[in-house]
Amino acid sequence: MDPDIDDDALLVAAVEDPEAFAQFYRRHVRGMLAFFRRRTPDAETAADLTAETFAAALEGRHRYDPSRGPALGWLYGIARRRLGGYQRRGRVERGARRRMGMARIELTDEMLERVEAIADAELAQIDVALGAHAAIRAPLAASCVQATREDRPPPRRSDRASVLPRAALGRTGQDCPG
Repeated sequence: MDPDIDDDALLVAAVEDPEAFAQFYRRHVRGMLAFFRRRTPDAETAADLTAETFAAALEGRHRYDPSRGPALGWLYGIARRRLGGYQRRGRVERGARRRMGMARIELTDEMLERVEAIADAELAQIDVALGAHAAIRAPLAASCVQATREDRPPPRRSDRASVLPRAALGRTGQDCPG
């Protein structure tokens, strides 16, 4: 499978090609572990929720529709529903894994430490990315404040595009960061 293929194409291909789903899993399992670890009391719960989320995604991959949104949003929608179920019931549902014939893996202390390390590394990357994003947006915010003080329009997308990455430009390209 082409390593450069995007997530949407991977999930569409996963209906017929198990390797496509395996590649999608490998891309996102670490981020999913971090997502759950930040929101649950322990690594074992995070690992169980991650397994159940991917089992549900594997089971429902034929229902993914790229016209309704990106694959990662679809996956995190499943994750949020699994997390909500856990928070309501106080336990991780195992329905998708059971239907798929997947046995629960008993995690050793070493495996739990690995989950913690993966989650910590992913969360550290997120913190770095957020810091970089803030560093990019801060000068933009300052220029917007200055423009307001001088009673002139804020910088437009075309003015910002040459020095700022696309992600820093705001939703419309015309708005200043808040």
